[in-house]
Amino acid sequence: MKSALAQGEKGYDHNNLRHVVITASCFALVISTVAVALRLWCRRITRTKVFLDDYLIIVALVFEYGITIAGVVLLYNGLGTHIIYLSPEQLVVYMKTLATGAFLYPLCITFVKLSILALYKRIFSIRPMMLASNAVGCIVILWCFGVCLIGAVTCIPFKKLWEPTLPGGCINLAQFYYGLQIPNILTDAIILVLPMKAVWNLQVPRSQKVMLSGIFLIGITTLAFDIVRLVVMIQLSEAGSDITYNQVPASVWTCIEPMMGITAACLSNMRPIFTMLPRPAWRQNLSWRKNAVSLPSSDRSKSMEQKQDIQSTTVSDSSTVTLADYLFTRLQQLGVKSIFGVPGDFNLRLLDYVEPSGLHWVGTCNELNAAYAADGYARLAGLSAIITTFGVGELSAINGIAGAYAERAPVVHIVGTPPRSSQESRALVHHTFADGEYRRFAAMHAHVTIAQTNLYDPRTVPDQIDSVLQQALLHNRPIYIEIPDDMPGVLVSAANLTTTTIKRPAAPTTESESSVLTRVADRIYTAKQPLILVDGESRAMGIVDDVQTLVRETSWPTFTTVSGKGLVDEHEPNVYGNYAGRLGDPNYKTYFDESDLILEIGQHHTDTNTLIFQTIPERATSITFTDTAVRIGDDTYRDLSPAFVTRLVHTLDFARIPKPANPPSRTEVPAQTLSPTGRITQKDFYRRVNSLLRPGDVVLTETGTASYGGRDFKLPRGTRLFGAITWLSIGYMLPATLGAGLAQRERNPDTPTRAVLFIGDGSLQMTVQEISTMIKEKLDVVIFLINNEGYTIERAIHGRKQSYNDVTRWRHHLTADFFGAEDGHGAKNSFTANNWAELDEVLQREEIQNGKGLRWVEVFMEKEDVEGLLKVILDKQIAAEKA
Repeated sequence: MKSALAQGEKGYDHNNLRHVVITASCFALVISTVAVALRLWCRRITRTKVFLDDYLIIVALVFEYGITIAGVVLLYNGLGTHIIYLSPEQLVVYMKTLATGAFLYPLCITFVKLSILALYKRIFSIRPMMLASNAVGCIVILWCFGVCLIGAVTCIPFKKLWEPTLPGGCINLAQFYYGLQIPNILTDAIILVLPMKAVWNLQVPRSQKVMLSGIFLIGITTLAFDIVRLVVMIQLSEAGSDITYNQVPASVWTCIEPMMGITAACLSNMRPIFTMLPRPAWRQNLSWRKNAVSLPSSDRSKSMEQKQDIQSTTVSDSSTVTLADYLFTRLQQLGVKSIFGVPGDFNLRLLDYVEPSGLHWVGTCNELNAAYAADGYARLAGLSAIITTFGVGELSAINGIAGAYAERAPVVHIVGTPPRSSQESRALVHHTFADGEYRRFAAMHAHVTIAQTNLYDPRTVPDQIDSVLQQALLHNRPIYIEIPDDMPGVLVSAANLTTTTIKRPAAPTTESESSVLTRVADRIYTAKQPLILVDGESRAMGIVDDVQTLVRETSWPTFTTVSGKGLVDEHEPNVYGNYAGRLGDPNYKTYFDESDLILEIGQHHTDTNTLIFQTIPERATSITFTDTAVRIGDDTYRDLSPAFVTRLVHTLDFARIPKPANPPSRTEVPAQTLSPTGRITQKDFYRRVNSLLRPGDVVLTETGTASYGGRDFKLPRGTRLFGAITWLSIGYMLPATLGAGLAQRERNPDTPTRAVLFIGDGSLQMTVQEISTMIKEKLDVVIFLINNEGYTIERAIHGRKQSYNDVTRWRHHLTADFFGAEDGHGAKNSFTANNWAELDEVLQREEIQNGKGLRWVEVFMEKEDVEGLLKVILDKQIAAEKA
């Protein structure tokens, strides 16, 4: 009896087959885990986000682990051993565990297939592929649901699986396996051939099409294993009752098939790893880098809908990426995390790549506001980007780009232009002047950007992008990039992404540099009444930290210009704040005029920054540092980069630097006793709210009375202030608050950050829509609205009684609710102040001090209440009226 049983019902020798299952399970688990880990590592090294297809394959791996765990339980309860050697208790556990396979296996396979389909949708964004992928995905989900449902009723009652003596019945296993595997095989076949048409529509040599097809056909091994598993399962259904022994082949293939699916799904995502590997000699002549991939131009007779169906693909070999991915990867490498803009019909294909690349898309209400927001973002992050559409979009933004040029904010203006076929045929498309001329708008931007490029030829795209981005960093000014509508998905060389770093090039050391350093140091060591004047272009020069060191170590009296405010720590004992010349403290002016050495750093000599040119130092007593030169008296030494200041700071012997014998006495403005019911005034308002500011805030003061009042702030350490300087485009600061607030939050993700905006009611009406974007982005912003019934700055200049300086009165307390704040937020966080008592009460409220989201304070002031230079100008107007 024992001898007969030892042979098994199919004539097996009594060899324990557990080692076969253990080997297969371990192999499958290790390979699957390594494949998914390498896939995620590729995301990390390319600095791209984890996509939906990545998450789906992770879920598939979890179910693969479940299959393996079930296999371990089966092994401990007899899998691989003849059934006669098992106890009844082991058989019960065995059959219960076996039942889980009807759920774990189809769920694992389903998520593998959904991952592949999600990948297709991501890289082939054409409408037919999207529809086909969705349809196949629905079939796969329905198949999974059906298999799990049938698995749950394999026997009725279900308990009959492990207690066969119970009354009831079970389904025909052979029919079940056919129903399980045949739809599985068919959907695998469909998924394999699904991308072939898109690949073979590419305008590339046949050999490259074959290679691309091969990448997707790697999964054919999974299809083969599907068929093998079906055969094995049918054989199992026909085998005898020695189920624990006969189950071994089926268990092996149940582990191996999902492993192959997971691995095949991951291989096409491992391009960065293959890029690192040495290329065999036989592949050198097959390098795709020599052939940029583009799509066939659509016939002009096709409708726009048909054109949208003909798109390029991001499928590439190890040395190529799409144009869009190259550009967006470069931006991320340079610190850009958010990109602003408005969709338009010539940039839509480009926008498809923004969020998949890992960038955060910030859609603004119009292109001008997008440019303003990008300007504010760039001043904190060092670089920003905006995407607009050809003609109408880019011209809407051009005012903001011009402002960024004037005040040195490096904004990358990316414009989606009509397809190359339209431009070459001079087609009379929309957003043009209907004359076939496509270069006018680029010519306009040439005057307000430091560099321009048109990404028209895939062979030169990477170098073009790198060149203009370097110009943006070098000059801290905007650049202009045109991308034809048929170019975002074109393949370009990826070599530069890993071999070339974009950075501000260092200026070569000139023969005169050492002598200039010595001359500057000698002047510093012998100065008797020196001071430091920090101007706004110190930020653009990238030397703010060096300037702070110079200020702290010399202990010299230090002043800032209007645009330099906030660039040095105002809590240093030798920092006196803003220098206003004859409009400011007389003691400061006397010291300034009598100084024998003024170190002027980052000069910006515009009328508004120098208060009508009266704060510019005399040449004879000043040394001026710019980003290209150093001027000592009347001598100018050119080709010296901002790094000259860094070298100077590291060269100076601070112990030899004399301390000023008679620094200017600091004039402290005494606290004013103000009537609680008195009208709020410009003179005292900004000092009153100063206590609200805290370290890490970004403070913005709009063109007009706020820009003058903000100069009175004593800023906490680590606080940045943006004030209106030169371009003075009314309405700029509100969208700039959006951009600056986002940049500040991205730079300090673990620290609460806040933007505080001071803006007039006239300026607000220019760009108020972006409050909705602030709310959508969940920014913490406090807005002080100065309600003085219109354009007070314009009244001061001219027409103080004219109606054209009036604006329509708005119900400002409804602003937050109107622009989409959560129900109740606006009422709880909107306040008004008509007098000092009401203002003090508002400033102490918890919502203002530590609240979240948008907070709103409307402050009422007289329409002709101005200070500083504006008051001088207004007084002259009044005097002229009386004359």
